[in-house]
Amino acid sequence: MKRLCLTLLMVVVLAAAGGAAAQQIPPEAETHYLAAREALLANEVDKALGEINKSIELAPQNFLPYVLRGQIYLARQENDKAEADFTRAISLKADYPEAYTMRARALQAQDRLDQALDDLNRALSLDANDKEALSTRAYVYYQMKKFEAARADVARAGKLGVKFPEDFVQALEKTIKDRPVPIPVRG
Repeated sequence: MKRLCLTLLMVVVLAAAGGAAAQQIPPEAETHYLAAREALLANEVDKALGEINKSIELAPQNFLPYVLRGQIYLARQENDKAEADFTRAISLKADYPEAYTMRARALQAQDRLDQALDDLNRALSLDANDKEALSTRAYVYYQMKKFEAARADVARAGKLGVKFPEDFVQALEKTIKDRPVPIPVRG
């Protein structure tokens, strides 16, 4: 399930970035980039890593290969390496919201939730309707026990067509219903 979610997210990110790849990557580097994409889609993670390393070697100033390699590292659960690649992508193209969202996922996997939240807020400042950033932020808020904020993001993402697992939505709603209502105290 986790691999499927990562693959689907990767398809969304790469579809959004697809046009930029052809313009910014020299032909040989683009060939390796595209081979890496295909290998990752086929869950051939090691092959994808080899191909994307070649692309980066040929075009080290292009942000997209770093995003893809970061996704490969996420698939391998090498979150520190993923974080480094997303950080490099951001240093090359600071206005690319998907890089912030993906780095947030690497940070979330390392239980660095405050930093993940900062990245998700940055992604949403660049694209207020970024479905992946909204849905990821809902999960981060839930982990941080900020249940009302998680609920708000679930609702907002739902209006954009995002479907959350039913068990997550039920757990969120149950947690909110089970919480005692704070009584204001005058002092």
